[in-house]
Amino acid sequence: MKPSTSLFVALHHLGLVSAASIAKPDDIVQNLETRYCFNLGEVYGDEEGEALVVARKACESNFHGTWKRGEYRKRCYNLSRHKHLTLLVHLSGKSPDHVKNLTSEECYRRLSDEISDCPQGSHVWHGLWRYK
Repeated sequence: MKPSTSLFVALHHLGLVSAASIAKPDDIVQNLETRYCFNLGEVYGDEEGEALVVARKACESNFHGTWKRGEYRKRCYNLSRHKHLTLLVHLSGKSPDHVKNLTSEECYRRLSDEISDCPQGSHVWHGLWRYK
């Protein structure tokens, strides 16, 4: 008997082994969030409200819908006072045959959090999704 089999039998005998299913890695990743606020570049300042309007527009027109793993969508918008805002959404993962849906509400919630919480912009990983 292999040592790994012996260990399994011993753990099973002690009641330490369960037949419960183990979550898929993608399901575990869904609950993770990592944020990085930029410390270079222009601050939103008075244009924060305008940036939020632009983020809503991007989510309602370009970013919502069905996504394949590995897909990026990026949009650039001009703000007043010679500033521009580049928004990016990315669905990570290696298997392009898997698809996910992003609602405009979820998209806006994530992008607006980044605009409001980080005055010079940011990027955040929320599960398999990256918002910038």
